[in-house]
Amino acid sequence: MVWAGGGIGLTECPKSTVSGDSLAWLEAFFTWKVMGGVAWEDMWSKQGDAFLVLEQELRKGASS
Repeated sequence: MVWAGGGIGLTECPKSTVSGDSLAWLEAFFTWKVMGGVAWEDMWSKQGDAFLVLEQELRKGASS
């Protein structure tokens, strides 16, 4: 185990698991949170899934 936090454990450095696509999803999510954006029902399913995971993780981090 190299890194653990928030119920997640990794066997390699977390920085190496972040890809360009990961950063693009994070930027899109935070832009959506700050600026507002399309409603959940108007998102593509992949975007909705990604945003839901990010929203859940954000809430977990805020309650810690």
